[in-house]
Parts: sequence; C-alpha cells; structure tokens
Amino acid sequence: MQLQIREDTARCELLVERLKVLRAVTGATQQAMQRCQAAKARRAGLLGSLQQLLDEEWKSGKQKLAVVARQVEEDRAATDGVERAARAREALQAALKQAIEDCATVQAMHQAAADELASLQAPLQAAC
Repeated sequence: MQLQIREDTARCELLVERLKVLRAVTGATQQAMQRCQAAKARRAGLLGSLQQLLDEEWKSGKQKLAVVARQVEEDRAATDGVERAARAREALQAALKQAIEDCATVQAMHQAAADELASLQAPLQAAC
C-alpha cells in the first residue's frame, strides 16, 4: 500500500511539473502570437507605404525625367530640368532607403517571433 502511495505521489508530482511547463509555454506562445500579430500589422503598413512610394514618388520621378528628356530633345539645353531630375532622384533614393529599412524591421520582427516559438519546443518535448 505504501509503495502504491509513493508511486501515485511521484506521478502527481510529475503531472504538476508538466502542468507548470505547459502553462509557461502557453503564456510564452500567447506573447509570441501577439508579436506575430504586431509584425503582421507592421507588414501591412509597409505594403501600404511601398505602394504609396510606387504610386507617388516613382511616378513623380519618372515624370520629371520625361520633362528633362523632352527639353533635351527640343533645345539641347536642360539645366533646370536636370537639376529637378537630380532632386527627384535623391527623393526617390531616400524613399527607397526608408523602404529597405522598414523591410529589415519587419523581417527582424518575424525572425524574433520565429526564434521565440522555436525556443518553446524543448520545454514542450520535456513535458511530454
């Protein structure tokens, strides 16, 4: 009878430990899920800003370069147009640099969430 009580006690302690691990993993998983949702929202914002970049900055730069090309064709002197085109190119480069930084931020968010989820694998396997 004493042996059975000790075995039952040991099983209960094991189950309690597993329950603690599972609760910890559940909490960490919920945090990781929130990070993934934040990354998803950030990605959607990034897509919007990239679309805006394409719709506004790219078209604007393209139009300014077209004006310069016409001026060169018409009178072979396009100093003002070249300066406007250079400014448009600089603005486009700055916008592209910002888009690259935004993409890197979103990528880092996704990697952090993936790493966090991967770190939960060992405790889960130990609990099983």
